[in-house]
Amino acid sequence: MDQESLRARRDSADIDARELAALGAVLEQQGESSLKVRQDLAFLLLDPNLKIIEQTMRGLSPLTPSLIRDSVEYRLINAIERPLVGPLTSRSAGLMDLQRLSTSSPVSWAIGSLAQPFRWALSNANRDMERFMEFDDEILSPHSPGIDIAPSPECELEVLIEEDGNLEDAIQGRRGSGRVAAGARLLHKLFTIPPVSAPLSRADREALLALIEHDSQPLRDSLIEASETEPSGRHHVMSGLWAQFDRDDASALLERAPRVVDVVALSALAQRPRPSISEIQSLKIAVASTSSHEGWPAVAKTLVDAWLFEFYADRHEYDTTDSAPISYTADCWQVLANHVLNHPKKPLGLEHRTPADVDQLLRSTLHWSTSGELSD
Repeated sequence: MDQESLRARRDSADIDARELAALGAVLEQQGESSLKVRQDLAFLLLDPNLKIIEQTMRGLSPLTPSLIRDSVEYRLINAIERPLVGPLTSRSAGLMDLQRLSTSSPVSWAIGSLAQPFRWALSNANRDMERFMEFDDEILSPHSPGIDIAPSPECELEVLIEEDGNLEDAIQGRRGSGRVAAGARLLHKLFTIPPVSAPLSRADREALLALIEHDSQPLRDSLIEASETEPSGRHHVMSGLWAQFDRDDASALLERAPRVVDVVALSALAQRPRPSISEIQSLKIAVASTSSHEGWPAVAKTLVDAWLFEFYADRHEYDTTDSAPISYTADCWQVLANHVLNHPKKPLGLEHRTPADVDQLLRSTLHWSTSGELSD
């Protein structure tokens, strides 16, 4: 995009942002909640097409490690979002004055608000890198003699695959569940393991996780059942996990180290690592663009938010704030997905028939909207 086109896009966004700010200011003067307006305003200013974050990120060296880049980007996004939305309440101290914003340039405010946070974020990100390296040293170093400490799951995972693939590339810049999920993806690729069929319900997945954490033997029993030429007829509560495995697939997985079975199952059942705020914005824009039907953009945003709550961690791996995440009632996402699927206008297309199809569509769209590549 050339500079003239970018200026025109930002000018248009400024007009829309001022209107939103004015509406929010009126709501606040009337004692009503402006949270929805503030969220829309943050959504507008974080539109990747405005390149507000991207241009600031160009201040980083091309050689900056991905861990630092991700951390800096996340902190910059927060520098814009937090003054507008705060801890998800419309009357929190320290929020941006919408009346003042409605008479100025919200885009210029967003750009100007990043200079100091950029320097601060870069300093903190370098510290994050040091901690990350210390963490790697801890999980890769042998335990001290005489201390009986069980190896961490991440350590066992690395021992399993360090000779078969490039683990460093797989987990670079990831923390916690993100590291385990990246390692599980590598296991699937290295050993040609089919996808594990996790339940669509967050409550059902959490129930299975609790069972496995208490006793993982039923997990292996269900896999043994899937590998038998003549099934015994025994029913395991975890049998559904192996729906996409044939007998040979199940037998091959059983021949792997027990921890491989645990990792691929636990990774499938656990909440997925949360995308960054900019990735979520890109996804919402992509989904909202699938239909021109009036009211669809608002439904699309709610659908994505409920989907994120159902399948993804409540916070990004770099988020250390105390803000409460948006929550939804049990299986709200499936209700919304069915509502969208049954809508006569078919905003997601005719080929998607079940909530599982919608989940796969949103996962593929998230991957495509953030990487420009089609997912597997």
